[in-house]
Amino acid sequence: MRRTLFFLIILGLCVSFYHLAIAFPKGIPLSDYEFRDTDLALSKPILKELVFLPTSSFEEKDAIKMIKNLEKVDGNILYLAAKESIQIKLFTGSLTNQPGLSSLKSSKPRGYDETDSYWDKVPGMSDNRVVYAKIGHSEFGNGHGSVSLELHEFAHAIDRHVFHYIRLDPVFINIWKQEVKWLFPFRDYFINFPEEYFAETFAMFYHNDETHDFLKQEAPLTFKYIQSLEKIAAEQVNNSYYGQADY
Repeated sequence: MRRTLFFLIILGLCVSFYHLAIAFPKGIPLSDYEFRDTDLALSKPILKELVFLPTSSFEEKDAIKMIKNLEKVDGNILYLAAKESIQIKLFTGSLTNQPGLSSLKSSKPRGYDETDSYWDKVPGMSDNRVVYAKIGHSEFGNGHGSVSLELHEFAHAIDRHVFHYIRLDPVFINIWKQEVKWLFPFRDYFINFPEEYFAETFAMFYHNDETHDFLKQEAPLTFKYIQSLEKIAAEQVNNSYYGQADY
């Protein structure tokens, strides 16, 4: 009995480490990368701990644009994301060629219909603590329907690991039900899935002044909810567990 229990414990640990290994993004940490044609100045250096770049060649200007979009996010939220070991992998090629994602090749994302793409054509996803965003596909219409691919996918990760499932918060669910059809009429993906609504409104909040103001005007409760997350993040950063934040 004891031997069986010991074996099961060891097996469970091995499986856990295996999944952790294949999920961790392979790439060059932003902190170790030197851009050829520009000097990337960051007002929030914590991004150097979050972002990974491809080991092969890529369009640096497109990657910088995505990094700058991510830098718009509240500094406390970025700090907490780093503390939760969230990693943002900016990649090239097919999503399903990324380590650990090959099993997705013959399937489609949840909510996609017969005319929509399989995973190998999708430019981004959030898989547990790893965020994937394809370089050059940041903007709306480049294989996705978000105002910012990287902000949308990053929002999924903080939903789960920084704020512990916003999608299940009764306050947020009530707001979603009130405002989703007004903000996104006829867009079933956001109407059916509260986590997708959160990810997209989070992206709108930070993407630019136009999307920020539009969200504030058309979905004021959602806007205030995301504002409240910044306050929650500030309180978490200031507590004794995390200590002083260094953005």
